[in-house]
Amino acid sequence: MLYQNQEFYSPKNQQDNRSLPIKSDGNIDVDVILGMSSKNCQFHGICKINPSSNMSHEDFMNSKDYLKNSLRGVLCLDSKKKLILKFDRKTITPYIQKKYLKDDLFIINESLEMPSFVSLHFGTSFTVKEGTYPIKKGKKYCQIVLN
Repeated sequence: MLYQNQEFYSPKNQQDNRSLPIKSDGNIDVDVILGMSSKNCQFHGICKINPSSNMSHEDFMNSKDYLKNSLRGVLCLDSKKKLILKFDRKTITPYIQKKYLKDDLFIINESLEMPSFVSLHFGTSFTVKEGTYPIKKGKKYCQIVLN
């Protein structure tokens, strides 16, 4: 799980991705804190992203370190090698829906370079540019194409 002061995952403390929460389809489970990293995780965007802990959904939501702008998701690539972030709908609280996912749009106010574990796993680096991204809603996930 992500904590307010937790650093991004780094290959300095993990030499390979064997311990990443990789699903059988090659996607990565992630924990996300919304906001802007330059504004102490306030406002709109993706502040931090890390591989998911193996904590259950209920434990994740009830943890004393859980932040109201935290949620879980999955990172994957589509057939055109576009990076997709799927937010688990079970972790989308009314607060997150109202503040960050309003009108089926996801706003990113500052660019974000995806952490090294994403680049290492998918074999390329990704920078998510500031902008407004449409949200596609499904039964289990809300999906955003990030690049």
